[in-house]
Amino acid sequence: MARAELDYETWSEFRYQIRRYLRTAEAAARDYGLEPQQHQLLLAVRGYPRNEAPTIGDLAERLQLRHHSTVELVNRMEQASLVRRQPTGVGRAVLVKLTAQGRRALDAVSDRLRPELGEAGQELIGSLSKLLRAEQALAAVEESRPAPRAAKTASKPVAKPSASKPAAKPAASKPAAKPSRKVADTPTRARRPAAGASSNGSTPAPAPARRRASSPRS
Repeated sequence: MARAELDYETWSEFRYQIRRYLRTAEAAARDYGLEPQQHQLLLAVRGYPRNEAPTIGDLAERLQLRHHSTVELVNRMEQASLVRRQPTGVGRAVLVKLTAQGRRALDAVSDRLRPELGEAGQELIGSLSKLLRAEQALAAVEESRPAPRAAKTASKPVAKPSASKPAAKPAASKPAAKPSRKVADTPTRARRPAAGASSNGSTPAPAPARRRASSPRS
């Protein structure tokens, strides 16, 4: 749709003007024996807000570099006599300041870029203004569009809560049955067999009657 073509065309033009100016600045820094990052660090130190000296952490934020990468960059520039460290007296924190040689290098590159800045700056401002106008017009069109209606769904009638029945009373618990007495495990005494009974329970045969001895006749 028209929105995508207008948006990307304007963004592309704006990004092109930025890259064009940065390339010109990088070429000017190399002409004076500076690396592009060295020139950017000199500019960050010289133009730090309120004319204060930045710390390593401040420069890392300004240059969008990692802390250890900024430390290595400051080390190389300190060896080249472009910057110097100044202890803050608080822990290991230090401030970074420009040397006289660093100021001269920054002034030389800036003088070289001033004519380029006048031409490239106008192109950059024009593309940025066009981008802002396009975004504002697009936002106005989106605000004027009616909000999409939500799909209607058949709502089910809400069921009325039924009258709650009284809770049933818990049944009375039966008393626990008393444990039965345990039968003694003592062995029962064996009954003695009746007189005349044999050990196997059978009744013995009667003994033969003894004959009475006859007395001699007189």
